Amino acid sequence: MSVKTFKKGEVIYKDGDKITAVYLIQSGGANQCLIRGKKTIDLFQLGSSHILGDQVILGQATHPTSAVATTETKVLEIPVETLKQQYEGAPQMLKVIIKSLADRLRLAMNDVRSSKMEKDSSPCPEDQVAKVYGAVFHTANHKGDRSQAGRVIVDWNMMKQYSQRVMGDSPKRIEQAINILVKLKLALYEMGKDPTNPDGPEEIQKVHFLDLGLVESFFEFYQYYYFKGGRSDLLKVDELCVCRCWGRF
Repeated sequence: MSVKTFKKGEVIYKDGDKITAVYLIQSGGANQCLIRGKKTIDLFQLGSSHILGDQVILGQATHPTSAVATTETKVLEIPVETLKQQYEGAPQMLKVIIKSLADRLRLAMNDVRSSKMEKDSSPCPEDQVAKVYGAVFHTANHKGDRSQAGRVIVDWNMMKQYSQRVMGDSPKRIEQAINILVKLKLALYEMGKDPTNPDGPEEIQKVHFLDLGLVESFFEFYQYYYFKGGRSDLLKVDELCVCRCWGRF
């Protein structure tokens, strides 16, 4: 175990990073958040005596959120293996209580994360475009119904939930991305009444993807030229048009 100090605004870890250690905050504090390009979606604050990375107790391999120091913060870094040894050596009843509390915290974090991401309607930054369309493709490819020739059909709620919980993307941003595909006639929406509110307005029920292969080709092309140092001028577009396109929906 070792003591580390993080300056205000310094990232302790990012969501998606492998959990290699658990951090016990000795002084200062940390903001558990989601980092999306230059935007930070705040979830909740942690202070002295709180633990970061405790999801490893439930067998989670990667951090579901990012942690950023809110002031100069001193933490005790505990390697995962050391924590596991301490946990396995604890009395059975104490292990059950710890696991129950960790699982309850995980559910609460998922609820907060879902609520925050549902409200996030900020325009998609350039470095996230490939990721968003990658999430659309992989969700449709994995969860889609191919019973109708020439199209892949995905339940709308499934699309949003799977993209968010597995891929980590905002449901609003996923909708904005699919709106562009609909405008380009590469997808279409199936509208209908909400079964729980038959007198309400029609809502999106399903998404029909008419050329999923083209979506895959686009995000692979984009990530290659954006991240691999190719001819970046191929990706340059009118910024005003992009803002209007993403912000219209």
